[in-house]
Amino acid sequence: GEEVVVRMLGAGEVSRPGETDSSGRKIWYQMCRWVDQVDRSGTDWVGVRHYRSVQSWSIGDPEPTVPGGVPCLRLEVRGLSFMLHQIRHMIGAAVAVARGVMAEDLLEASLAVPSRMTVPRAPPHTLLLSSSTFPPFRVQGGATEAAVTKYSGERLSLREGGQAAMQDFRVQALNPELNTLLMHPDWDRFSLMLPRYHWPEEAAAEVRAGMVGWRVAKEEAARRRLEKQQAAEAAAAAAAAQVT
Repeated sequence: GEEVVVRMLGAGEVSRPGETDSSGRKIWYQMCRWVDQVDRSGTDWVGVRHYRSVQSWSIGDPEPTVPGGVPCLRLEVRGLSFMLHQIRHMIGAAVAVARGVMAEDLLEASLAVPSRMTVPRAPPHTLLLSSSTFPPFRVQGGATEAAVTKYSGERLSLREGGQAAMQDFRVQALNPELNTLLMHPDWDRFSLMLPRYHWPEEAAAEVRAGMVGWRVAKEEAARRRLEKQQAAEAAAAAAAAQVT
């Protein structure tokens, strides 16, 4: 699972000449569009290879990583795999929504397949791979269990001694270093720059409208799949009744 520690307090942005916010800072316009017809030529194709399965997401209560350290939120996400910068974008977008920079429904729309949007990217310094799990060993040749099962169990994993050593390393070395990284100036820079992110209203409205239609289409497709499954089950039950 990936773990990220976020201090309490992106790619694709474009600054248009002469456009500033109320504080006189340049506005960073983000990519924000809806693709009605997916381009399958290979230049703009979001497919299965881009999908990632997030199995769980948890967040702890605010507390420092070491006594007297910087207060922080410890977030943990578990998944089968992650794309480059995925977790940093997830954190950056969540912070943007929490601070009112980005609308929550726009963030939801950014996850849809036809959506093409950029979101803020949080600093990398406190993101770490905290643990890994592996699938069971393959059983081959008609055996009832894998040959290595008697040595390491049904899957590769740290034994009790390794788990204890890993926890000691976390407490003695990792947590103090995380506390230091929470004070990295990039966090202040990220906080300062976040209000400059902007999604054009006209483009955002188009994405929201596309999201409504896309959600309806998904629900309709799910309904048809369910009806087909129920019909197949009913046909199977009827055939079984005739046989008996």
